[in-house]
Amino acid sequence: MRRITYRWLGFATLALLAAVACRDDARGKIESERQTAELVVGSSAAEWGLLTVPRHGGTADLRSIVDPDSVVWKGEAELPVALDVWPLGEAAAAILAEDGSVLRYSPRTDEVTRLARLSADARSSGQTGSAIVFVDSAGRFVYEIGADYTHAYRLEASASWAGPIDGGVAVLIGDEPSRLLLLQRADSAEAVEIPDAGRPPALVTAFGRRVVVTGPDGARIRIYSTGEDAALVGGADAGGTIRALAASPSSHEIYAALDDPPRLARISRFSLSADGLASLDAPADAIRPGLFGGALLVHTRSGVARLRTGESEVVPLAGQWRSDLPLGLPGDLTIVLQDDEARLVSVADSTSGASLAGGAPRWWIPLRYNPSVGRDQNLRQALDDMGTKTGGEAAAAADREESADTPPRDAVAADVPEIGREPAAAQEGPPGFYAIVASTRQREGVETLVASLAEAGYPTRIQTYPDEAEKVWHRALVGPFPSRARAQAAARQLLRERDLQAWVTEIGAEE
Repeated sequence: MRRITYRWLGFATLALLAAVACRDDARGKIESERQTAELVVGSSAAEWGLLTVPRHGGTADLRSIVDPDSVVWKGEAELPVALDVWPLGEAAAAILAEDGSVLRYSPRTDEVTRLARLSADARSSGQTGSAIVFVDSAGRFVYEIGADYTHAYRLEASASWAGPIDGGVAVLIGDEPSRLLLLQRADSAEAVEIPDAGRPPALVTAFGRRVVVTGPDGARIRIYSTGEDAALVGGADAGGTIRALAASPSSHEIYAALDDPPRLARISRFSLSADGLASLDAPADAIRPGLFGGALLVHTRSGVARLRTGESEVVPLAGQWRSDLPLGLPGDLTIVLQDDEARLVSVADSTSGASLAGGAPRWWIPLRYNPSVGRDQNLRQALDDMGTKTGGEAAAAADREESADTPPRDAVAADVPEIGREPAAAQEGPPGFYAIVASTRQREGVETLVASLAEAGYPTRIQTYPDEAEKVWHRALVGPFPSRARAQAAARQLLRERDLQAWVTEIGAEE
């Protein structure tokens, strides 16, 4: 590993501008799927919306993620012809205009801001929830575009892949096996170079703290830390030639599309073990997880297909692959693109589905933003307010979201113990429900565990309190969560993915 120095080039940021058509049978099948909605820990459908951006210019709108026909907000700003659109941060979108401009559009303010201007040969290479990276000018420039900044990095050789990491970008350059560069945004920071790291496909995961590359043999993955040491965290044999990679929404798993024969595999980022998921009828060149997990969308030479995680049957979807679609939603629903028309299909009817009103031709972008729902509202209230409660099925979905009795399909069944409200001596910190994963008098071990969980994306804190004998104890906590059901779901996820037995408690103001 060598340290080299690169300089980034800054871009100035300029402000520029401030009925349902469907078949009854298809809609009925879709409505029956809503009750099976399952979300990743710490997320609620009520907090999310679908931003739709007209491809040929015009005004955007926001829709309910549990009912994409329901428009909850309409913009007024005139948007240009959009060649592509991506999520940018929690509540904004990046638009690539036909003149090469990259624009940030914020539905919160209904404003458009120009972030960068790219050449005609620029291509998007990698993205996370906070930034997008483009490779430009025959791979000799990399542009990192965040919600409120843009940086350019000049390279000494052509880049085959680049992606945003915590504080900068990761780049594969040179001949195979390529060198991995970790370039920091700070002008004076030294870059880290890892020789012979691997080759594409590659991705960034663990919220910018890990880079996954394909090894030189094409059948193994290598996982590197993006910290100052840039250590090789580990590797795993996927069992075949890797054609595409994707990370789960929780970042805990890596999905691989393999050849020899065509199939899908899953690799745990923690145990570094691989297992097969399903066989494919043709090699896949792209994988996309569902928005909240629970499903994989796959593009093969035969077309588009969907696989529910935990099952082995790959279900064909009648539609085309695009950077935004198909999009996997809660409740086994998928928005697919059919001849420039957006359709909502279910597992029960994966070929026809319901045409979405005003759904074509538009880009469909999920944002963690819904102006009609407050963050303190639960899914049941959100569904009621949006008018999507039909025949008791939406209520069933809400009950499942708030219920502690229904673990995810792939969860290991766990009897999660509970304790009541914490005593006053242990009530410091944000109020809410927590999963306790360790309790010991040795703080060092708790700090190590909390650091590992935080790196994996869990919200954590350490609680210190004296017992009745005035002996000091330290607890590793995951949370807070707004309900006991959410904390219990976190406990089940910790058991499934980290083999940690947790119990649930509530910490808050003393009654």
